[in-house]
Amino acid sequence: MSEEFNKLIVRRIWEEVWQAGNLAVIDELVDSNHLLHAYFEDLEYGSGAEGFKRLVSANRAWFPDGKLTIEDLIAEGDKVVTRYTAQMTPSAATKGIWIDQIRDNKVVESWVDWDRLGLFRQLGLIPPAGEPTGE
Repeated sequence: MSEEFNKLIVRRIWEEVWQAGNLAVIDELVDSNHLLHAYFEDLEYGSGAEGFKRLVSANRAWFPDGKLTIEDLIAEGDKVVTRYTAQMTPSAATKGIWIDQIRDNKVVESWVDWDRLGLFRQLGLIPPAGEPTGE
């Protein structure tokens, strides 16, 4: 398929799945053997489309009012790169990069990186740099 069609697939996942919570779209657009390359806690949800559903469900449960903004959507060949901002709470946001590989109109593999440290600091889970930890 064309790079523009691949971008439409990825945009639907961001808008319909991540933003709107329509997990049925995963069955349509994500391969059942999808492989995710991400942080270890994301991988604990399992692989394939079912693991992807569990990952999305958990994130939506933790941040039910989260809002995602696609900053850039760039396609080359069978890959689509999404640069995004995720406003997780009114006072906590993160930025990330997500790369999807598409084959036969489905996402077959994804690579993810986002500013975990920045988000965890904003949420108060990690003290700001230079602040004593109490140890």
